[in-house]
Amino acid sequence: MNARKGFTKIDVLVIAICLVVLAVNFPVISAGGKTHAKTDVCRANLMQLTAAWSLYADENNDKIPGTYTSKCVCLMGVYPSMNCTVNPPVPSTAINDNPPIKHHSFPSWVEQPHQWDSTTDPALGSKSNPHRYDCLPDGIQNSWDFESHYRNKERDDKHAIACGTLWKYVRDYKIYRCPAGDKGIAVTYVGSDGLNGIHYTGGVCNEFPGAWNTPSIYIRSQIRRPAERIAFLDYGKRIGCSWNVINTQVTMTQGCWSSTPPVRHNNGATFSFADGHTEYHKWTGRAVEVNKKGCAAWNVCPMTAPGCTTSNCDKDLFYMAKGICGSVGGMSQNPPWQPTPPCTLE
Repeated sequence: MNARKGFTKIDVLVIAICLVVLAVNFPVISAGGKTHAKTDVCRANLMQLTAAWSLYADENNDKIPGTYTSKCVCLMGVYPSMNCTVNPPVPSTAINDNPPIKHHSFPSWVEQPHQWDSTTDPALGSKSNPHRYDCLPDGIQNSWDFESHYRNKERDDKHAIACGTLWKYVRDYKIYRCPAGDKGIAVTYVGSDGLNGIHYTGGVCNEFPGAWNTPSIYIRSQIRRPAERIAFLDYGKRIGCSWNVINTQVTMTQGCWSSTPPVRHNNGATFSFADGHTEYHKWTGRAVEVNKKGCAAWNVCPMTAPGCTTSNCDKDLFYMAKGICGSVGGMSQNPPWQPTPPCTLE
């Protein structure tokens, strides 16, 4: 007897159901593919920037680029403060700089937008004073509200890129931004505060005993466990300074974030490390909550804003403290800080 040919009603029904399910989920599947692709591009960008960061050290006696912007140092009064009306900027003789300390890596990996001749290509700089770091693109001084002082946000950012130390090695503007970052922004990456970032009196990372004599690391060979030290991270938008965390026993116990964590790429973030590798890290602690509720502050610990909670076991904060500062809770105390059991650092 010949076997029946063709589809049965059950076969047709099953195929129809599968097609409907595929049609309903196709946008999600497609979006997921695009998200993964953008994450991969982001990691590739970070890898190129970190390779350039290392090349700079190779050519400059192992000194690593500044991971802040000059404007951050010029206007915030961080230590050591700088006289930014001259080219290049020099250490100031302000009363708190006693003695004045030479800054080890000006200019930064990418500069803050500042006054320049906007009739020229961004890479050509300014005809008058290409490094007047205390001025915004429209010539206004001493203002952190640089969003309202752009002449052309993307062009000004490109000029800032071309004034940075990494432009010599990476002459492609697209490498300086994540494809999933804010539109119209040319720079979405930020450097680590612990690797030649800004440093305040008292020390932010608290990596070594003694605050005034131990700024963040500026010599590559000083980096302990480079595979664990974050060099750059994807913030998704332009910020003026390096990414920081106040790394003390109090802040770790209370779960206090001094900077808003980057919640990117499906509730995670992408990072590059001092040894050159990159990583996508999925947040598992309080990073998403802190980001969405605005529970990060320099001077309030614990945060008392509505909806903000405390935690003595924030694994995301531990991850960032270790990556930015090389330790959790600071390295100056003996014995080293540990969270309250049953919480662990791992």
